[in-house]
Amino acid sequence: MPDHSPSSATAPPYPYPAALALSAVAWAWALFTSLVAVFVSPPLPSATRRAQVFMVVVRAFGAIVPNAQLGRALFAPLSLLGGAMKRLRLLDGVVYREVELRVAPRRHEADLRPFGIDYAPAGALPNGDAPTRVLHAEWVTTRAAWPEIPHDTPVALFLHGGAFFSLDTRAYRAVTRRLARLGFAVLAVDYRLAPEHAFPCALVDALAAFRWLVNDANIDPRRIVLVGDSAGGNLCVALHALLRAMHEPALPAGLCLISPALDVASAFQPSATANEHFDFLSVMTNRKLSVARTYLGRAAPRQRWWSIGADEKAVTAAESAVHAHLFINVTKTTHGATPILIQSSPTEQLASCIEAFFAHQPSATARVQHDLAVDTPHVPHVVGAWIPLVRRRNPATTPDIVDTLYARIWDWWTRVAADQIQPGKVKYVIRGDTGKVQEVEVRSAPPTPAKKAAAAAPKQANGSGGEIKQRKAATSAKMAPIKPPPGGNAASANGGSGGGSGAKSPIESAAATAAV
Repeated sequence: MPDHSPSSATAPPYPYPAALALSAVAWAWALFTSLVAVFVSPPLPSATRRAQVFMVVVRAFGAIVPNAQLGRALFAPLSLLGGAMKRLRLLDGVVYREVELRVAPRRHEADLRPFGIDYAPAGALPNGDAPTRVLHAEWVTTRAAWPEIPHDTPVALFLHGGAFFSLDTRAYRAVTRRLARLGFAVLAVDYRLAPEHAFPCALVDALAAFRWLVNDANIDPRRIVLVGDSAGGNLCVALHALLRAMHEPALPAGLCLISPALDVASAFQPSATANEHFDFLSVMTNRKLSVARTYLGRAAPRQRWWSIGADEKAVTAAESAVHAHLFINVTKTTHGATPILIQSSPTEQLASCIEAFFAHQPSATARVQHDLAVDTPHVPHVVGAWIPLVRRRNPATTPDIVDTLYARIWDWWTRVAADQIQPGKVKYVIRGDTGKVQEVEVRSAPPTPAKKAAAAAPKQANGSGGEIKQRKAATSAKMAPIKPPPGGNAASANGGSGGGSGAKSPIESAAATAAV
């Protein structure tokens, strides 16, 4: 529960006029040195100049933003751009429809106290009625899939990033639009933000949205995939772990994690400081802002926003608390045989927790694919929607790295829907300058006796020469370039198994409360 005790208040380390002057100098110096660094020593060899300028400018401001409110103002332009996208006519047939999800505590929430989370649904009102609240969300689909979503169309439950305290579904319309064009019907959720709504409010909203899809919209969970970036990726993993812990009968078909912030305690992540010159996620190491303390809703020191310094004791306590919590630091959670796709950068500041999560998944049962996009920043899908990230040696034949990442998401989903993901873990390195995709690590499940017998039969029939040809053919197929997904609603051929013909449309379920 949020800690608003007055004991956390501390006096500012400097008199207010001096703090104001020093803060102004810090802003100017951070911006100046960051811009100079772009032209003196570019940190990423194949990154574009615009991407480097973007990273250092955002890094300069993120390192000194003092609280969540000003942090939201820093990212407000993304929401404004997303609002403008909805009003443009040239959107390739993509529509956005806001919807209000009516959340009933007994139907969509759960008592989380048995799992170490201090949350219980609200009880009945004095008149006996069940209380309800509104959770705002947005459907993003192609015009061909609106208003009746076909029953073979996969549904992506999208949870946005923003360090748990900023951004919204409007800021991510560039991402949800691309997912809709791949063939997904996207339900993007505006979960409650910290510190006003501390943990576990965001996780409770994610649970409510998933149960709304299954119970109210009658969506077959076998065609639901959880998609999230950064903090949203954390919520996706925590939600799936919670559903498994509750023995939920309906589990999503897969998880797609984009640069997931699987542990928000930067003190326990070596990459948070080792990669600080290659990424822009300086809010993770901003001790005054303290993402961990903000997510827990603990009171910040009572000092002016321009004062310098942080309550190190309170920050350390908050980071230790989130690092020890199973549903905040989700690097040690396991997810059975549910397929997982991770797309991130090897030089981003969250690389340590992502690698820890990948390493912790058991090869015997897990089905994990990890795509590493070289020389890209945190959440390349978001940044790459507005500026090019990597210089291509031959633009005529080399696809943009963001297009490659989206194509691999759809390729992964088609294999998930067809139940073609085999147990084991695989890691790929994707180079945007050359367009090459290289398999660098495979940790396969131990073969069963049946698989051993099946593998021995072709060898005996074809001899050693036939076996070598089969290996060469498999290698060639593995390195073949991925074709881009079909435009529009391409899920009709490869989507997950849908409900029967009498299933109720999610649009009809929300018609009474939808706000167009």
